[in-house]
Amino acid sequence: MATDWLGISISVVGGALIPIALYAGQKSVARAQATMDLLKEFNSSEMAEARGKARRFVLDSPGRSYAEMEELPVQEGQRPEAEYLYLIVRFYHRLNALRESNLLQDNRLLTLFGPVFGYWWKLSFEPQLMNSSNWRVGADIRRLKNFFDKRSIAENKNAYWQQCLQDGLDDRLSEIDRHSASAQAVCG
Repeated sequence: MATDWLGISISVVGGALIPIALYAGQKSVARAQATMDLLKEFNSSEMAEARGKARRFVLDSPGRSYAEMEELPVQEGQRPEAEYLYLIVRFYHRLNALRESNLLQDNRLLTLFGPVFGYWWKLSFEPQLMNSSNWRVGADIRRLKNFFDKRSIAENKNAYWQQCLQDGLDDRLSEIDRHSASAQAVCG
């Protein structure tokens, strides 16, 4: 009689664990696919163009917040340069939303997206986006930064992460120096 209960118990537990294991496997595959889809978008020609044009726009707008850059005049018939910057911000906003919803592979995000995010954090997000009170997306971008900070320590890649941040800061500072030198040459 005890053998019957044991057999039934094993069948019930086994029958419950198989769907759970299948679900976990499907969820893992879905996370991997979503991560790779985001990487494909990130490396698309549209995003590469947007990063280049947004970088130039940011470097030509030192000291301005996103709200101020949004108000800059646009030549008729041309796409506002701020739109390229918005593409970058929206991409990282979406990356963070998917990450917070547990739909991405967290253990791959620092390596795949961290270097360019760190660059943009120091180049523009920290000095300009965080100073734009009308941009609520800034809180999401900050949470993504905090995530990368924690992951860099957990993955023993803090020096790597700090270098990514430094690259963005160096680019920003060299451009500010260039603008200052140009202004002095014009005024002096």
